[in-house]
Amino acid sequence: MYLESHGSLTFTNYTTGDSATLVLEERGWQDRGAFEAHGEIKDKSGSVIYKLEGRWDKNLRLLREGQPDLILWERAPAIPFSEEQYSFSELTLQLNHLNVDSLLKIAPTDSRLRPDQRAWEYGNADLAAEEKHRLEEKQRAIRKTNEKTGIKVRPRWFTETIDEYTGERAFVYSGGYWEARETGDFGSVPDIY
Repeated sequence: MYLESHGSLTFTNYTTGDSATLVLEERGWQDRGAFEAHGEIKDKSGSVIYKLEGRWDKNLRLLREGQPDLILWERAPAIPFSEEQYSFSELTLQLNHLNVDSLLKIAPTDSRLRPDQRAWEYGNADLAAEEKHRLEEKQRAIRKTNEKTGIKVRPRWFTETIDEYTGERAFVYSGGYWEARETGDFGSVPDIY
């Protein structure tokens, strides 16, 4: 599987009015432009105060007039056999790691418990595909039942709101999760797996 990120990203600091644009170049013929990134950071008046340059697979530098470049981000060295793990970093590979302590504290709905994902991570692609199909069918049946009975599913630990800066739908933490995690008692949560 191959995935390439390309396009323009815009970041806005709604407190100061500063903004940044980062362009991830699309790979051209014969890998021309592969992984290249460039951009600008502007103040609230729109004046460019810094430039950005680098490769999204290696590093990103801040270019400052009359000053040495500042490395903002640099990829950690590849782990042994990384090509067999989709070139993931050590951090990425550890994101789904579960140990006994974490198993006792996470919600039963935590995505790290998805049986299809667990099977895939343990190298059992056939079981992963079966479990993914089973989960999708289960979700469809639950959705159909909820539609018939008028049940509306709402997030347990988040409240839907409209972001004051963007005007877009957003979810704000409303409390309770960390307390439940501390005690290991999540009450009645749906069996989604």
